[in-house]
Order: sequence, then C-alpha cells, then structure tokens
Amino acid sequence: MENDKSEKIEKTEKSSQRKKNQKKKSKDEKVVADNVVQDRVVVPLPLDVIRYIYRVLLTANSRCHWQPDELIPVGRVIQDISNIIRHYETDVPDNNSSGSTSSASNST
Repeated sequence: MENDKSEKIEKTEKSSQRKKNQKKKSKDEKVVADNVVQDRVVVPLPLDVIRYIYRVLLTANSRCHWQPDELIPVGRVIQDISNIIRHYETDVPDNNSSGSTSSASNST
C-alpha cells in the first residue's frame, strides 16, 4: 500500500514537473516567435552619424582601387546612404548641417 502511495506521489510530481517544463518551453517559444516576427534589429542613429559614415565612405572610395565586381555593391551602399540623408534633411531641416559639414570637411 505504501508503494502505491509513493508511486502516486512520484507520478504526481512528474506530472507537475512536465507541466512546468511545458509552460517554460511555451514561454521560450513565445520569445523566439517574437524575434522571428521582428526579423531585424532597428537602431536609431542621429543624422550626423549617418552623414559622417557617408563622408568616410566617400573618402575611402576615392582612395581605393575597387575590383570590377565590387563597384556596384559599393556604389549602391553609398547611394542608399545618400538617399537616406537627403530624405531626412528634407523632412527635418538641420540648422547645424552647413556648419558641421564645413568644419568636418576641413578636418579630413
């Protein structure tokens, strides 16, 4: 009789442990599902940082000897960054853009 009680207790404990594991697994799957829905990470950058990256790429581009198969990807990246800058400059005019551009161009 004691064996029956201990077996029932074991089964109950195993059952409750399985339920806990299923709940934990369900929570983990939900987190993974959220990450799958958001298939990319969005990082806000100040427009000045994007302008700086653009200027660095232009400088590097003028000094590099690119292989023919590298020309199109590099050109597209520079064009995309230029379009982003142009888009946000027209939406939100930056009063310091002319001052920061001239001082940054003097330093390079």
